[in-house]
Amino acid sequence: MPIKDGLEQIEGIIRSLKHSQREERLSLHGTILTILSQIDKVEQENPVPNYKIYKNDLLTSVEFLCELDGGDPQEGEHIGRSLLAVRKMASYSCFNVNHHYI
Repeated sequence: MPIKDGLEQIEGIIRSLKHSQREERLSLHGTILTILSQIDKVEQENPVPNYKIYKNDLLTSVEFLCELDGGDPQEGEHIGRSLLAVRKMASYSCFNVNHHYI
């Protein structure tokens, strides 16, 4: 699967978090981690500029959304930050998303 597809799946999951209950959010968090672990394997073989920074931004916001970090009333802001991190990962300055596969 192209990295682009994996990142699109993560983006869809983030959008669905707003309407999910806590238990479902935890399950979706696991799905995000699984997709990112596949991307990590590609990144380890071919280091990608800024990937780790964007991944950290994404995970920090997703952990707030999934209430793993105590929760936060700024849900909309964390969704926006998460989506921005995914878009940055999908940019050509990070991955050539159409030519990297996981």
